[in-house]
Formats: sequence, C-alpha cells, structure tokens
Amino acid sequence: MEKGLITSTPESTKEEPVETETEAEAKAKESEEKKPAKASGVNRILGRMEIAYNQFWVNRHEKKAVQLKNKIDGSDLKIRALEQSKQEIALAIGDLKAQNIPGSETLKLKIKAIDQEITGFSNTRDAVQSKLEERENKAKLYTNKRDRVADKLIGHYDEKLEPMEEELENLQTCKDQVDLVMAVTEAKHGEQLEKLNNIKKRKTQLENALRTTGMSEKQVQKFEAVKALTDLLVQGREKVRLEWDDLMQRKARINEKIADVDAKANPYRDKREKFARVKAGRPVSMEVATRQRVSEFKGTEEATSHTRTESSEEKPSGVYETSPMEAKVAESIEKDKERRTASDYISGWNTYLQKKYGGDLLATETVNSKDFLSSTRLSSDYKLDFKDFKNILTRYYKLKKMPADKLNADIDKFFADTIKVQK
Repeated sequence: MEKGLITSTPESTKEEPVETETEAEAKAKESEEKKPAKASGVNRILGRMEIAYNQFWVNRHEKKAVQLKNKIDGSDLKIRALEQSKQEIALAIGDLKAQNIPGSETLKLKIKAIDQEITGFSNTRDAVQSKLEERENKAKLYTNKRDRVADKLIGHYDEKLEPMEEELENLQTCKDQVDLVMAVTEAKHGEQLEKLNNIKKRKTQLENALRTTGMSEKQVQKFEAVKALTDLLVQGREKVRLEWDDLMQRKARINEKIADVDAKANPYRDKREKFARVKAGRPVSMEVATRQRVSEFKGTEEATSHTRTESSEEKPSGVYETSPMEAKVAESIEKDKERRTASDYISGWNTYLQKKYGGDLLATETVNSKDFLSSTRLSSDYKLDFKDFKNILTRYYKLKKMPADKLNADIDKFFADTIKVQK
C-alpha cells in the first residue's frame, strides 16, 4: 500500500515495428497536434494526486513516530526514577557502613535488582527508538518524493510566468522612462511658464499705458500689440497643457498594461505559491537523544579462596554525584534659485562622490554624462536650478536601476557643501 504511484509515459511504451519515414513523420505530427495540451493537464492532475498520496504517508508516519516518542519519554521517566532510587540506596549503604550497621549487602542486592529493571526498560526503549527512527526515515523519504513532484509543477508555472514577468519588467522600464521625461518636461515647463509670466507683465504694462492715453477697454484689447501678446500667452499655455496631458496619457496606458499583465500572471503565481507552500511543510523533529553503544564486559569471574583475615573497616563508598540638518538643507534649496548648466551639475556630482567614497564607490553610482544627456534629451549647456536637477537625477537613477534612495541624502549634502559654497 505504501508504494508510490507509477505513471506511464510515452517513453515507457514498447517500440513499434519500423515504418516508412513518411508514415512515421505523419503519425508523429498527428500525435503532436492532438495530445500535448491534454497530456499537460493530465500530468498536473496526476502530480497533485502524487503530492496528496505522499503527504498522506508523511502524516501517517509522523503520527506513528509521535506515539513512539511518547513511549520513549515514558521509559526515560521510569529510568530516571530508578536511577534516583539507586543514588538514595547508595547513600544509605554508605551511612550503614560508616556506622558499622549490618544490612548493606541486602541494599546492594536491591541496587542490582534496580539495575536489572533499568536494563529491561532500556532494552524496551531501544526497540521503540529503532521503530521511531524507521518511521522518521520513511517520513523523510515520502517528503522527498512529494518535493520532487512539487518541483516539477513549480517549474511548469515558472515557465508560464517567465514571459509575463519579462513583459512586466519591460513595462516598468517604459514607465521609468516616462517618469524621467516628465521630470525633464516639468523643469522645461517651469522655465516656459516663467517666460509667460514675464509676457503677461509686459501685456499688463502695455494695457495700462494705453488706458492712460484715453483709449477705451475695447480699443485696448483690439490693439495689435496687446492681441499679439494675448495670442502668445494662449498658445504657450496650451502647448504646456498638451505636452503634459500627452505624458499623463502615456503613463496611464502603461499602467493599464501593467495591471492587465499582472492580473493574468496572478493565477499562475497563486498556483506556484501553492506548491511552494507544500514544500515548506517539513517533517517534525522528534529530538531523541543519540544512543551510545554499551561497553561490553570481557573476561570471567574468578573464584577466590575465602581465607580468614583480620577484619578491616570498609571505607564509606561516598555519595553519588549527579535630522535637523535635513531641514536646513531643504530651506537652503528653497531659497536658492541660481541656475547652473547640466554638465556643471554632473561633473560636480561625480567629483563629490569620488571625494566622499573613494575606492568604495561603485561604478554604477557615478553618472555617465553622455548617457545622462542622451536619456534626458538635455543639452550640456541647458541651465537648471538645483531642485529640478535633483528631481531629474533621482528619476534617472531609478531608470538605470541605481541605488537612488541611498544617495538622496548625499544629493542634499552635495548641494549644501558644494553648490552653496561655489555660489
């Protein structure tokens, strides 16, 4: 009844007589077209049955092993009680001899009887422990069989998940690229909005000047220069809005794809985790003391002549032994509006990292100027304030799978120690 399931596979069938090449190829093609999907499902069903079968025997052997362990514990308890009795009798023998009171030999016989009783319990305990060890090994063997089947099913679902996980990773990279573009665009929009605000101020000044000449509000709004400035403001703001909306839509589409692929992958993940949890159930450790081989007595008892000697008192046998800094940096960043070129920031940042970490600095933590400018589509002489540079640098690190979180404090320290000093 404890034999494992035997499943037949196409390889185990007997070889058919050799056919012509054309007939063999036709049959092979027909077999490939009809059976793979069904065989895969059947193998998974059989795999679940094998896991349940092996787990049944694991549980059964563990249950029997626990019962045997309880018997061993009972025997150990009795043996310890008898050992304690031996110690107490030995103490009594010592007292009798110390006081020259007869009867110590009777107590020695009692100790011998106790030793025989301990031997009987020890023999029984050994037999029970042998059965326990057999059960433990059987439980481990069935556990290994169960794990092998679970590994096959886990491998099956890993194959299913691999293209989905790869697609999710590619989508995440696309999302990181969009985040980087959005950071760069946000910096450019800040500069464009600043220019538009200047145009608005000029328009307001021009309108006030025209009103002082006595022109009506209608005439002021129809004035060519005012109309041109109004058109510039409308077009500039519309361009900013359209660019930002386009980026938001791109990011939303990527998020939708990520959610869709993730939803398709989740059932396979759940099934894979189900079999991974099967393997997590390990056999119970019984924690039984390792047995030691009993030393064998070699020799014989010699008969002695009992000649009369002077009595000597026998000596007693004796007793048996048994951060405020971050707030300042944030304030400095908020107040500082000086713009620097992108190349100045990059070279300064790399110099700062080399000076601080030296040989401990990873090659991936410095910024490749050419790659940075290519990824952000910024020119080397494009000017940024520090807040925009920090935002873009953080997104760039995320895109390149670099440790941006670890370097955030360094970015602020770089500003405080380097940029502010050079100001």
